[in-house]
Amino acid sequence: MTLDFDLDASNTVDLTTKPAQVAVQPFLSVIPQFEQDREHRVRGLLASVDKTAGTVTLNIRPCETHQGDFGQLTFATDDQTRFEVNGTSFVGADGLNAVASLAAGTPVIAKGTVTGRTLNATAVLAGSSVPWASGDVVGGVVTARHGDTLTVKGADVDFATGTHAFRSVFTVLVGPDTRVNALDVEPMTLNKDSISVGQRIVAFGSITDTTLDATAGRVRMEITGLTGNVVQLDPLVVNLVELGGLRPGAFDFSGTGTSSGTNADPTHYAIDTSTLTLSGVNVSDLVRALGLVHPFGMAPPAFDARTVINVDTDSIGAWLSASWRSSGGSANPFTSVAPDGVDVDLTDARHTLYLLGIPRDALGASDQIGLIPPGNVRGVYVVTVRGSGELHMFRDFASLTPELTDQLAAGHRLVQIEAIGRYNATSLELTTPRASFEFTAP
Repeated sequence: MTLDFDLDASNTVDLTTKPAQVAVQPFLSVIPQFEQDREHRVRGLLASVDKTAGTVTLNIRPCETHQGDFGQLTFATDDQTRFEVNGTSFVGADGLNAVASLAAGTPVIAKGTVTGRTLNATAVLAGSSVPWASGDVVGGVVTARHGDTLTVKGADVDFATGTHAFRSVFTVLVGPDTRVNALDVEPMTLNKDSISVGQRIVAFGSITDTTLDATAGRVRMEITGLTGNVVQLDPLVVNLVELGGLRPGAFDFSGTGTSSGTNADPTHYAIDTSTLTLSGVNVSDLVRALGLVHPFGMAPPAFDARTVINVDTDSIGAWLSASWRSSGGSANPFTSVAPDGVDVDLTDARHTLYLLGIPRDALGASDQIGLIPPGNVRGVYVVTVRGSGELHMFRDFASLTPELTDQLAAGHRLVQIEAIGRYNATSLELTTPRASFEFTAP
């Protein structure tokens, strides 16, 4: 299953009061399917290595846990798996041998995709390459660079004391002696000027207040993702939706170009696709690219892609949350109600449509959405009346729709919809096998 605690869906901010008030209604979404289209991670301490099978077994330490027994997990590696062990890069069997030489209990992190019940690692960090292994470490996305001073946002901080923290902004200092590396990139080709705006990094050094000094330490450049709408195909140019998980407005691209006139432009962000094929990609398509940001002061291009994916916008795993709670509910939330679909008017609702693997609003916002049944698949649909203890459950969509009409006819107001399924961005429809509708008495 996939668990999602969405703060945006469960918080309402009232700016009309002084001071402003935040109403919190904790909301946890549990989707009964595995989100396979994203990168997964396992974190823990080395237990054993099977070089013949190409597998590594860890004693799991999930999230930021430093103690406790959470069982074991075995992940698989292959000839393409990239390793960084104690700051040194390896690929394939050489990396597995390097991990096998480590003592039991050494920190290890593996990232990759899941097939069946097996994590197939594409990247493995071990020993001192693991942020929480030793020393002060800051990870995040470079949002600005002035000389050798990097501004890092979304900072994930591990202190040498073993404590962990998050900071909205952190400063990282680099210099001529800073060692720079990236998985699957020859170290001698990288230096401090390889780090540009938009690059996701992990920096190792010493922390004073909100500054990490990596002038005598090192920086690992991590694979960075971006999403954008295609503006031009040859060379590939996109209008950025996000870079490294941050909106374009978070970045100061000053100094990224060979001159001020060639600085990276988020509305025309140039991507070097090298020998990658772009067959099936068209102007205006939504694409996702993975790679490294081009060296500082060397744009264009602004980004060196290793993978470019044309996002399928006709069938995307999705979750809808719509709330009329702040206005006391809606007496007319539907434009039509029928056994084969319900059209919802979201004009006055505070709503979120979360699409798996796609940044919010990447496809544009809409105030209309259709909820339709999933064919012959049996669903679970719940209707509740707030404060009454009343709950109605239905296993098919056709039985649900009369109940929605009856609740509104009784004078009740709709305050919340939660639905999961697959979204079609062309038809603006969510095929949903599971949905809940909360009403309240006026």
